[in-house]
Amino acid sequence: MSIETPQNIQRFVEAGGHLLLTYQSAITDETGRVVPGGALGELTSMFGVKVDAFAPLAQETAIEYRGQRGPGSE
Repeated sequence: MSIETPQNIQRFVEAGGHLLLTYQSAITDETGRVVPGGALGELTSMFGVKVDAFAPLAQETAIEYRGQRGPGSE
């Protein structure tokens, strides 16, 4: 992510745009190098979200969200 990108994202969202972030959003700069501060990089303070740690779930692990179970829960 370039230096300008966080400001561009903020303007986009403030103008009514929708943004989807994942745990690996903004984890690298525009050259592919991991950014200081970990996952979300410069977006952490902008969105008030911090990722302390992450790991993939086992394939058979089900996620429950708002009372609904996701794929793999059958």
